[in-house]
Amino acid sequence: AGKTTLLTQWAIRYALDGRRVFFMAVDESDEGIAFRVAQYFGCDIAKLENNDPDEVERAYEVTAKLGIHVVDTGTIEQAISLWDPKPHDMVVFDSLQTVSCELGLKAEGSRARVEANMAAIKRVRMERKTLTLCTSEVSRGFYRNREQAAELNPMAAFKESGNIEYAIETGLVLISV
Repeated sequence: AGKTTLLTQWAIRYALDGRRVFFMAVDESDEGIAFRVAQYFGCDIAKLENNDPDEVERAYEVTAKLGIHVVDTGTIEQAISLWDPKPHDMVVFDSLQTVSCELGLKAEGSRARVEANMAAIKRVRMERKTLTLCTSEVSRGFYRNREQAAELNPMAAFKESGNIEYAIETGLVLISV
């Protein structure tokens, strides 16, 4: 649906303004995010996909030079402690359903895990005063068919949404047209 692409583009714009970006990408590898960033700056996607060593190295260099730090493993708490975001940095979590936090690792069921993730992410935002962006999967009813989706409230679209719509300040639902 383009969620990771949109967040990557926002991260690039933010980094071009001289701000640091932390991108926790569990849905995609750190390499995948670096390739998306590098492609924006003219790296050859075919060479990247064929793992051309020079082009791959260039992708990581471009990402690092911009100040975009990407991780694809560990818990939210572990990642944040390693990076230590400051006020006005951007922190991206991709996605709420696949990142994990210490409490979420012990949670029973996907709803409890997402609620724990939301609480951990909210703590990061409040304590670090960062711009915090997250992707979320949407419930099947929202994308199964257009008629059913038209009847649903977009704020109820987020998968395991019990806590998401109450914890966010702004929600954006991407719909294929």
